[in-house]
Amino acid sequence: MARDTVAELKAMFSAPGYALDGDHFGGVENGSPAARSQIILNKLMRKYRGKFDDLATMATDRMIKATLKHVDTTAGLSLREMGAGLELPDFWSARLREIVAASTKEATQLIRTIPERFLSQVQGQTMRAITSGRGMADLTPFLAKKYGQNLRKAKNVALDQTRKAYSNLSAQRMQDAGVEEFEWRHSHGGHDPRKQHQGWNGKVFRYDDPPVDETFGPVLPGQAINCKCFARPRLKFGDNRNGT
Repeated sequence: MARDTVAELKAMFSAPGYALDGDHFGGVENGSPAARSQIILNKLMRKYRGKFDDLATMATDRMIKATLKHVDTTAGLSLREMGAGLELPDFWSARLREIVAASTKEATQLIRTIPERFLSQVQGQTMRAITSGRGMADLTPFLAKKYGQNLRKAKNVALDQTRKAYSNLSAQRMQDAGVEEFEWRHSHGGHDPRKQHQGWNGKVFRYDDPPVDETFGPVLPGQAINCKCFARPRLKFGDNRNGT
């Protein structure tokens, strides 16, 4: 999509007399740079909206299936390590199905909106490039920078959605197996660790009553944006909480 956008706009700005080419676009008004760029971007939107819709469905389905497989593997290992004779149910609870559906919908929507976000940014910069009269001299560095930013953002969003889905699905699988509590483990990674999350390291919480993040509200490990913390399932002995 990014390469296609560059090629289309470059062709428009490099065409001789592009601002007065009314024959193809239906008159001088439609042949103006602003109108022509809008026609190009609308065409790109129609082209890539469908492609990203299909991609969103396939990519999200693959992510959820892989995450569920990983959840069952790690959850099974955790239960065996606890040695309490607990096993994962061989069926999906109604709540687990709800989580799968919600996670799928959220991730799919994020992918589907990529063309609209990208092309709306391009549209604004294209109008500014037309106004300044510099055309591709202004657009080329912008498009290169925006492509890199969007690529990094897409990777971060993918990782974040995977961690969030893993956290939600793992917590529910544990609860379905009869495990009520977990120990919060801080990852000790990242350049700007959350003080709250560091303070929760080693403390025990209930899956159905997690601690409250000052920004995101009640959270399990891995649910807050860019959170790399993880939960260590714990069996409840007596009423001891948070190491007391």
